Amino acid sequence: MKPNMFRFHRRPIQALQKKEADDFAFELMKKLGIFSEDISYQGKVNQTVSRGEFAIYLARMLKSDNITGNGTNEFIDVSEDNDLSIALSGLKSMGIVKPDENGKFRPNDTLTVREMSEMLIRSFRSADINALAESLDNNYLSTAVQLNMLKGISNFDTATFGDCVVMMYNTLHTEYRHNYGETKSTLLKDIYDIEYIKGRVTANCFTEISGTRTNDIEKIGIDGVNYICNDEALHELLGYHLIVYYTEENDERSIVFFYRTDDKTSVVRIDAENIEKYSDFTLFYYNGRKTAKIKKSDEILRLFITVWC
Repeated sequence: MKPNMFRFHRRPIQALQKKEADDFAFELMKKLGIFSEDISYQGKVNQTVSRGEFAIYLARMLKSDNITGNGTNEFIDVSEDNDLSIALSGLKSMGIVKPDENGKFRPNDTLTVREMSEMLIRSFRSADINALAESLDNNYLSTAVQLNMLKGISNFDTATFGDCVVMMYNTLHTEYRHNYGETKSTLLKDIYDIEYIKGRVTANCFTEISGTRTNDIEKIGIDGVNYICNDEALHELLGYHLIVYYTEENDERSIVFFYRTDDKTSVVRIDAENIEKYSDFTLFYYNGRKTAKIKKSDEILRLFITVWC
């Protein structure tokens, strides 16, 4: 029979390493249905994007294909009754795109960061943001800089797929007002009814005996607030810091996506037979040479009590 064992998980002293932000942004937007499941981020990240390809992504992000749905096409260089035609119909009805002086959209031209900035800024349909753009002589690149929408982008010329991912992510999270005096919101909230918080997993609700769960997973605590969550992976992250995306209905919050911002923790194992006492939030134990102690603090992220049989 193996001895009972306590396992303390500590946060490493050195700075935590984060997953690439644009990779996380891509996974979030796949979850939202903006990018299809068969797209490989690493395979496309440095590839250029056409204007037509971006228009389809943007229409998905804004769900603009639901506005008209009839695929009415006013661009002479875009075929009827295809995904791009439907996307442009919705985007035009929202005032985001319009035919050029020759009646064209130029769908095969390579997208530039300036063109992407203009389409994304128009996506807010906000009097506040429109006024900002006008104050900058409708320089949409400068407007995007003012709104911090270009954060994470170093290239201001030809747009890559990675640039699109980062800038669309920034756009979804940018706070704005529809009209003067209104409460600020985000496109993430307005379109998907999703909000997000940064916090630490402070509680979960499952029990486990010899590695077997003994109850259904339903809720988890983030900074003391309960969230509905049936993702076993999240319940294993007790003590970790996360970015959590959730919906709320009838005062119940349900997690739809999360991203861990902590790196892996280190582990200290203590045999139960070596534990001497627990007093004043401090555990005293024999480490093989002398009595040592671990004081409960923010440094201690997780405590497992494991019984080996």
